[in-house]
Amino acid sequence: ENAVSKSEVDNINSVMHDVQKYIREVFPDATLQLFGSFCNGFGFKNQSDMDFCLTFGDRDDGKVYYFNELKLF
Repeated sequence: ENAVSKSEVDNINSVMHDVQKYIREVFPDATLQLFGSFCNGFGFKNQSDMDFCLTFGDRDDGKVYYFNELKLF
């Protein structure tokens, strides 16, 4: 009842795909992955945020960068 529905998961995956497509216009080697409570089944319907991990294939410096919020629009 309070769990994230399959349609919400599908919508978020669609949004993630669109965001990754947008990012890849500038960074072709970028990969965006969803993680956290939303995708592991612990998220709550209409209350869970989306946690994304953005990686770059050609970066091997070992540095990790954290962003609290990414605004694209």
